Amino acid sequence: MTGAGIGTDMLDIPRMARLIKNPAFMARVYSERENAYIASKGTGAAAAAAGIFCAKEALAKATGKGLLSLLRSGEEVLHDEGGKPRFARSAAALSITHTASLASAVVLMQNIPQNGE
Repeated sequence: MTGAGIGTDMLDIPRMARLIKNPAFMARVYSERENAYIASKGTGAAAAAAGIFCAKEALAKATGKGLLSLLRSGEEVLHDEGGKPRFARSAAALSITHTASLASAVVLMQNIPQNGE
C-alpha cells in the first residue's frame, strides 16, 4: 500500500547568515552544486541556503525519514534556468519561498511505501 506525504519547514534567515560562515556546516549540509548556487547569490546567499535547508527538512518530513538520513542519501536541491527548484533524485513537488527574514519550503510526495513496504 502506498500513500502521500506532505512536509513543510521554516527557518530564520538571519540565523542561517551566521551558520553559512562555518565551512564544516556548509560541507556537511550542502552538496558542491548547492554550495556553488548559494555562493552565486551574493547578498542573497543566506536566503538561498535557508531555502535549500528548508526543502531538505520538508522532504525528510514528507517521507517520514530523518534529516540525517536524507543528508546521507546525497539528495540535492537544484534550480532550472528560471530559478524553479527541484530535487535531484526525488520526484516530489517542491516550493520554496522567502521574505526578508524567513525562508519556507513545502514538499508533496505521492506513492510513499507504507507499513514497512
